[in-house]
Amino acid sequence: FSFYATKVISAGEGGMVLSVDRNITERVRDLSEYADKLDGIARFNLRMSDVTAALGRSQLGRLESFIARRRNLTARYAAAFEGLGMELPADVPGGRHIFYRYAVRVPDVEVFRAMLIDLGIRAERPVHAPLSRMNGVSASCPGAERAWSRILSIPLYPSLSDAEAETVIRAVRETAPQCMRR
Repeated sequence: FSFYATKVISAGEGGMVLSVDRNITERVRDLSEYADKLDGIARFNLRMSDVTAALGRSQLGRLESFIARRRNLTARYAAAFEGLGMELPADVPGGRHIFYRYAVRVPDVEVFRAMLIDLGIRAERPVHAPLSRMNGVSASCPGAERAWSRILSIPLYPSLSDAEAETVIRAVRETAPQCMRR
């Protein structure tokens, strides 16, 4: 689990590893507890601080309200964006999507993103460049390339106010028709 600032539970940085495999948990613990180890194995201090862990832990009790707010916002987005020609995220039948991101598929992500930024809306690609774009990698990843060129995350987080959500909705409704014609 990641507790980076944009995640459902955020501590700013850090993460957590869970496993039913004792070998995995012991290996993770060994790699993160680097003091007094003289066996020559590279270890790094990648542990969360007590302060960031406490911040993350304090949010556990609010997890359901965070998810409920995200679901409320995504329902508003879905209703407002219906018919604009974008591919929208949806719940999985029989599941309960937490909508960590609200990622829409558009013909040209850079044009759409630039237009939203001009309207004061920060929208980002949900992932960094595909592996095939990394230096020293020679791989063909056409599916990843297509997704990367067409998927954009619209602002979505529990503290997004109703007024801010309406600003996002207005900007997307203004911008999407121009981008869908491309």
